[in-house]
Amino acid sequence: MNKNILKYALLFLSIALADAGNLSASTPHQKIILSDDWIIPTSTVTTFTWNTVIDGMGHDIVFEDEACFKVDGPDTTYLTIRNCNVKGVAEYDSGNSSIMFGVAEGQKLILNDVVFNLADDFELAGGGLDIVNEVKIKGLDKLFYYSSDDDIYINSDSTLFFDLHLIFVYAPSDLANNHLVMESNSSNLFFNGCIISQGEHCGLVLTSGHLVVDNVVKFYNDGNEQKVWALSFGNKSVASNLKMDISPSANLDVVAGRLIYANVDSVRY
Repeated sequence: MNKNILKYALLFLSIALADAGNLSASTPHQKIILSDDWIIPTSTVTTFTWNTVIDGMGHDIVFEDEACFKVDGPDTTYLTIRNCNVKGVAEYDSGNSSIMFGVAEGQKLILNDVVFNLADDFELAGGGLDIVNEVKIKGLDKLFYYSSDDDIYINSDSTLFFDLHLIFVYAPSDLANNHLVMESNSSNLFFNGCIISQGEHCGLVLTSGHLVVDNVVKFYNDGNEQKVWALSFGNKSVASNLKMDISPSANLDVVAGRLIYANVDSVRY
């Protein structure tokens, strides 16, 4: 039997056995292909110690209470989740979250064609987030709290979509204003009727990509009025101009803090 086919077959078996306890995925550069929904049982911790791709094939990954994926390998270990709906994402009473990272540097979660559904408030800490193709983060009145000092990186020809009434809190632990990175002007950040909030004494500068705004989008920055802590569109560099599309029905409501337009207007799109 082809070694790759055998490896995939064993991973199908691992998923089937996951209900019995923790699954440690420890083979380098492995791939898990789902033939059905994957329900992560209550309190099950699935630990990935090497680079792993989970291809959902259109199925659901569902986290039950206190269930989580933990990326805990060497430096730069990544977990890719693609082609699926991820449900039940939350931060739990124990302090754990559905997605967690170990202590190694440069670990990250890669989402590729994923709908990421929050069941409760959720904090992503300790690792980076890469966006490939279209990723929607949904959760009515739920907090998506980004406290990592690694980047959210939107690749070219990709879109990160914050949906209706989601509350995105940008609060990196190092207070840097540049952890939401867009690779090129085909990297899209879509605010659709969501709330954007910044942590105290933390600015946010959006450059180089494409911002799309629809419906009522509210901005909060804990009342910080100083320029250094503002939400800034562009950074006064032509090379870093932020392309912007605001729909006729959109409304940008700066509830607290300061919004700065810092594109260089001589550039025409």
